[in-house]
Amino acid sequence: MYVSMGSIISGREYKDGKGWVNMRKAKRVKSLETIKQWLLTTCNFNSQVYKAINRMSIDNLPSNCGIMNRLTTDGYIAGQDYPGELRFVKNLIKKEC
Repeated sequence: MYVSMGSIISGREYKDGKGWVNMRKAKRVKSLETIKQWLLTTCNFNSQVYKAINRMSIDNLPSNCGIMNRLTTDGYIAGQDYPGELRFVKNLIKKEC
């Protein structure tokens, strides 16, 4: 089962039979590192976005918005405009991290 960036930001995840529960910090850290490693493969080395992604941590996360639920530990779940959506996510990270 994947973990979304939205869950990492909010610190909560959905569990069948239990509903929304708090996510353990260790799981949040591990999931964030997985997402960061994937995102870094989509950036130019040493670009501003690359540096912002590297700065992300549990204590330095971007705002949560609906599109962040598409960014998961399995990659990005594309909508109709994959390049545009991924660009939006990376620009949000660059602006806020």
